[in-house]
Amino acid sequence: MSYGLRRFFVGCLALAVIAFSSRTVRAQTQDDPAVIVQSQEKHSVELAAEWLGSNEARVRAWGTYLALRDKQVNLLPQLIGLVKGYPVTGSWHSSSERDEHDAMLAVLDAIIQMRGGLSTEVAAKLYPEFPAQALIFLSHDGPEAANSLLEIFRTENKLSGAWLAAGNLLIVWNSSDFAAAVLAGLTVHAHITVVSENSGAGSAVGSGGDCAASGAPPVRTGWPPVGSYFVRNTTSVVTGDVLLQDGTDPAFYVRTVDSAYLDRSDDESASSKMFELNRDTVREHFLAKLASEPSGNPTVRSYVEQTVTWHDEGTYQTSLRAFIAQQQKLFDALGKKLMNSGLISAEERESARPSLEVRISDYRKNSPSTLPVLQAPGENVKLIN
Repeated sequence: MSYGLRRFFVGCLALAVIAFSSRTVRAQTQDDPAVIVQSQEKHSVELAAEWLGSNEARVRAWGTYLALRDKQVNLLPQLIGLVKGYPVTGSWHSSSERDEHDAMLAVLDAIIQMRGGLSTEVAAKLYPEFPAQALIFLSHDGPEAANSLLEIFRTENKLSGAWLAAGNLLIVWNSSDFAAAVLAGLTVHAHITVVSENSGAGSAVGSGGDCAASGAPPVRTGWPPVGSYFVRNTTSVVTGDVLLQDGTDPAFYVRTVDSAYLDRSDDESASSKMFELNRDTVREHFLAKLASEPSGNPTVRSYVEQTVTWHDEGTYQTSLRAFIAQQQKLFDALGKKLMNSGLISAEERESARPSLEVRISDYRKNSPSTLPVLQAPGENVKLIN
């Protein structure tokens, strides 16, 4: 073989080796998990940002899902912008409004999980439609959120867990006007048992309830799983509870992840209602804390009992008035403590006076059929015979 021919074959062989090596490198690169994942992550970042700008709620939900899954904290400003532009209504009447609400559930979940924050104004605006999420954001705002939380504490008549959380935050931040709101809202429940001389009385109260089982909620087809939140309405701890704010009666919230997009509240079932916290007992604990009293020995108790022995109409009414006067005296003593501590004004001491509800049970024997009615017991006193 001539020299020139040998050089030709050597050159062809070199080209073949280079081509084979190039194909091998490309194949190895395409099959390399690190390269594949990096490529997918880059694509996910691009998709998340693009989908968050979509006009379709379901697509935004998927964009939010990607942002949270990949912890794309760089997208927090975009997510927060969606919250700022959301028109909170507290309800929806069409499928498109429901879609927008559900997409916002995903957005709020992503912001919370990535430890983002909202301004107090924006967080407070969310409360009518997303109470648990709003409280989580407000709990991070410090005393700046006091006015919003005080409004929740004064007006929340449905969600006991949310009401408790607002109160626990306010008492920690030593918010002005909180003591007056607690004092004005307190009702002391008194039970007076009237018995004959040389006799006793007893009563049995029975209660029952049925926590009806319900089927699994329907899943939203084509939507990503989302984290939903609700504030618990009892202070007993269960698995999965997250402490929202500690206190004599701690407030907890729960996060559940599914594709059902449930609107969770702390009165969502008959079972939870059976174990709902007693607001007047909580108020008693708040007031004891504010007055620097031991919770087991407060000046004013939310539930009191008294037994009155029947002799005649005059002594009965005298005993009843003495009991009411004693409770009023305790109200005065507590109000003075709070005023001396600078927690209420002299005017609030009078205007924010607790109410006294007196329920009377008649267990007399061989006595007149009805008990006499006490006249003018007091403006803040209600008698229930």
